[in-house]
Amino acid sequence: MEAIGNVVLNYKYYKGEDLYSEGVSEDLLLQYVTENKESDYPHVIQNTRSWPVLYHLSSERENICSWLPIKKTDRVLEIGSGCGAVTGCLSRLAERVTCIELSRKRSTINAVRHKNLSNIEIMVGNFEDIEPELTEKYDYITLIGVLEYAGSYINSDDPYHDILKRVSRHLNKDGKLIVAIENRLGLKYFAGCKEDHTGMFFEGIEGYPETVGVKTFSRKELKQLLCESGYISRFYYPYPDYKLPHAIYSDLWLPGIGELNTNIRNFDADRVVTFDETRVFDSLIKEGLFADFANSFLVMASVNEIENTEVLPVYAKFSGERASCYRIATIIEADGKGNNKAVYKQALSLEANAHIDSIFVNYTALSKLYDGTGFAANVCKRAGDGGDYPVPDHKDEEKISRVTLEFMDGITLEAYLDSLEEHGEYERMLLLMKQYEAMISSVSREQFRNSDGFRTVFGEDLEDGYMSPEVSDIDMIFTNVVFDKTKKENGEWTVLDYEWTFSFPVPSKYIIYRALFYYIETHKGSKYLKYIKKRGLDLYAEFKISESEKEIFQRLEKHFQVYIIKGAPSLEVMHELMSVQTIDMRKIYAREFGFRNMNNPEIFYSSDRNFAADRRIYAFACVNEHNIEIDIDLEDYMTSVRFDPVEFSCVVTLKRIMLINVDGEEVPVESILINGIEGPEKTLLFDTGDPQIHIYDLPRVRKKLSLQYKVSVPDKEVFNVLKRMFNDRYEASVKHHAFKDKVLNKLQRNETEVIPQGLRRVNLGGSV
Repeated sequence: MEAIGNVVLNYKYYKGEDLYSEGVSEDLLLQYVTENKESDYPHVIQNTRSWPVLYHLSSERENICSWLPIKKTDRVLEIGSGCGAVTGCLSRLAERVTCIELSRKRSTINAVRHKNLSNIEIMVGNFEDIEPELTEKYDYITLIGVLEYAGSYINSDDPYHDILKRVSRHLNKDGKLIVAIENRLGLKYFAGCKEDHTGMFFEGIEGYPETVGVKTFSRKELKQLLCESGYISRFYYPYPDYKLPHAIYSDLWLPGIGELNTNIRNFDADRVVTFDETRVFDSLIKEGLFADFANSFLVMASVNEIENTEVLPVYAKFSGERASCYRIATIIEADGKGNNKAVYKQALSLEANAHIDSIFVNYTALSKLYDGTGFAANVCKRAGDGGDYPVPDHKDEEKISRVTLEFMDGITLEAYLDSLEEHGEYERMLLLMKQYEAMISSVSREQFRNSDGFRTVFGEDLEDGYMSPEVSDIDMIFTNVVFDKTKKENGEWTVLDYEWTFSFPVPSKYIIYRALFYYIETHKGSKYLKYIKKRGLDLYAEFKISESEKEIFQRLEKHFQVYIIKGAPSLEVMHELMSVQTIDMRKIYAREFGFRNMNNPEIFYSSDRNFAADRRIYAFACVNEHNIEIDIDLEDYMTSVRFDPVEFSCVVTLKRIMLINVDGEEVPVESILINGIEGPEKTLLFDTGDPQIHIYDLPRVRKKLSLQYKVSVPDKEVFNVLKRMFNDRYEASVKHHAFKDKVLNKLQRNETEVIPQGLRRVNLGGSV
């Protein structure tokens, strides 16, 4: 036995050797947790830019169990506790946590990081050796990232069934087994992520042809495995996966269209991208197939039937990428038929308790502010005020704060706007937004004044002249306002979420700006915004928000986001900082396919300036390091030629373009037409997937067209710089000719008569 702080380590079953180890990574982890407090882990993650450090120390790992309905009277057995990624969370929720971990080094890391917690015991050794001597029954047993390895640590002909049956012996009558595991058929593996345990592309979806000792399961396989092992199960779907989830769905609360949009999360290994996962997820959601292709599963299983009347969580959303004092979860619960829904918010860290407690304070203040205005604050109750989650009966310093909110089964303002858009009721949409603006203005009864609080949160002072509510809920975006389904806008407008409410004044115009900004950001390409743009209108201007105010409000918003993050590591930023590569196969294919076509460019002829697919000329190009030489045989009836060098955006440098007559003499081509932009030294930039060079009015006496050119593909940034330079050069040339009226008129007449729409003339002057 050993004690590290308050944590007890039991070595009775340890055989003196760590059979599983990540080597140097674990030595570094032990150093980090020894030298740093938990509050310093975000800085360690950012500074190391290491997947093992992110994986073991990120607070996002706790999201997989922080939402579970574990009570402070419950006892938990955590099998495969590793370095303690979720042990602390379980400790805060439960009365006692017993860990089983094969590795002494990992157990030491776990104990060091949680040494101040007094309800953790770690049993070091193989579960197979420890399990026969377990005498206690548990309310929850967890297999988080463990079941897939059963073939490695359970000596059995059927290790996966065997471990599940052994675990069931140690559950209380109403106890629950929690299993978190990857989906063998998860969409990300089709889209180009490597299998997590083998590091090989497509290994899982192909059925593990090269792998022994570890495997994951499809939804059907896992459900059957649990059923055959004596369990009744409920499936949940952590997104993007169970390791770093920011949302958890269920069969009673499935994702909506467009929600699954954070799919590039390959922190551990390089990946390719074979398709747009968000769009494919949307297709699967529409077809009712999401559950089969979710990237991960979390299963709540019981040896007894889970009653349909039992109220359990059906959805959780985590606001985890924030400073620790603002990290919370929003959880919706219901019975087995999806009825009796309720929603609550709870702290994800002890530091966030004050933030959760402030939500009830906000409710009280806003209820008073909204009285008689048409707005209503969603009913909020503190834990112990009649909610389903009473105040925990443990020490105050360990309490996890919760507030319960009324579940509103209505339609959000955003969803209602979307339905109006589908029916083309654009004017009504604007009127509805105007009504929203008028209602916010009606509660803005005092002059805005700068304050220390405003400067702290938003970073700067504002000029006088704005109106403000006495209490300012800045998050009244369209998704946070809900209507009764029958009365819609004619009924009461309930404000769902008032987490970001401040006691100091904030301009109502900024509140309106935020609502418009987040609507526009999430509806890019929508029919309504296209309608607005087509008519030369600006949605901000409709609400009298000037360009200068947009810039000011944008600064306020950025500072507010920095304020709530307070240095917490953003997973999106961490992905960019880490050494993994993400390669879009579609772009590579398009480029390689295009380069391959250098050998066989598309060439068409015409006798009447009309090019058609059946008027092709076949000629083979000689390619050397993207330098191309090609001779095109010409027949008498061919008066024009269209030459497509490649099938992607590129830069073409012309080195030679000559007609060769029947006597073998070379005749320079004096001008060409292109659907690109002319640059210096006969360089042509094509910002299109179909570059074209047209040669019209070929002389009658000619036999061949001879070309030499080079194709290059700059990266996107360089390409855009060249495009600006070439456009500036073209516009300068047009301005130069504008001083010569006669010449300009002649050019305009010629272009009207000769140059088809979309093409520009390039005068070669016989120099190429």
